[in-house]
Parts: sequence; structure tokens; C-alpha cells
Amino acid sequence: MLPLTAVWWCSAASYHELYIPIPSSHGDIWSHTERSTLSRTGDSGVEYLLRRDGTAYTDVVGWQTAGDGLNYIDRWLVERGWERTEMYTEGDPALAESQFLKFGETYAVYTDPEDRSGFNGNARGVLGRVTVAVWPIGGSSESECQVSGFNVVVVTVRPSWWRVMSHAFED
Repeated sequence: MLPLTAVWWCSAASYHELYIPIPSSHGDIWSHTERSTLSRTGDSGVEYLLRRDGTAYTDVVGWQTAGDGLNYIDRWLVERGWERTEMYTEGDPALAESQFLKFGETYAVYTDPEDRSGFNGNARGVLGRVTVAVWPIGGSSESECQVSGFNVVVVTVRPSWWRVMSHAFED
């Protein structure tokens, strides 16, 4: 029975539950939550993705730019021990929208600063990351296009136990 339990434990999905409170006229902005996995050809194991998305309206949150929203989330994450990194500057595969957004201005990637796993201690974010994106949505007026709110997406990524073990030997 013990080997079967060990197999179950190693293969059980483990999502990183992270909830960032962003005010809305209905309590919070999060209108959709999705759990999925990401795997890459030639890579062992999977990454467990938890995605939350919603709309933050300017009249409620007070943000005037996507940078304001990213700064709000940045402060919230930093207060809880996360650190902005230079990972996935050309787009994070866990967040498809990051392919058309600008790194550092409309999306950012965070890891735990203590997460330097692997034999040489230099592999950053091996145990997981958080990718955040904020970009404007428009509301039109007769004379000009103005921002009425922002799309906000937060994706947490936690690798499977098998992926962590296989990457530990790559340093």
C-alpha cells in the first residue's frame, strides 16, 4: 500500500492558490478561475497553472494606466515575499497574452527569492512563479477614446514533483 500512496502523492496535482484582492463594485474583480496544465515536448512532468482573470474599472480602482495596476499588484506580491524577476521577458508560455504585451510595463513575472533550487543553487523559480498582466480596455466618447478599465490576469505556476526532480539534475 505504501508504494501506491507514494505514486499518488508524486502525481497529484498541486496548484498554487494565490488570491490578490482587487476592489470592484461587486466585491472583487475576478470573474473567471481556471486550472490547467502545461507540458513541453521533451520535458518531464507538467506545470500546474491556476489562472484568474477579471476587469478592473478605473472609477473603482483609480488606476489611470496599466502601470498603475501593475504597481498595485507588485506592492501586494512584494509584501508577501515575491520578487519581480527578468524571467520570460519575451513572453511566458503560461500566459498567452504576454506574447503581445510589453515586459515590465503591462506584464511581469515573480518568483520567491528563496527559490534557488537545483544542485548549484542558481536555477531561479524552479518551484514556481507568478505571472501578472494588466492592459487597458477602451470606452469610447464622441471626441476621443478613453480607458474605462483594465483586463487583469494572474497566473500561478507550480511544477509537478516529477518536473522538479528532472530539472534538479540539469544544473
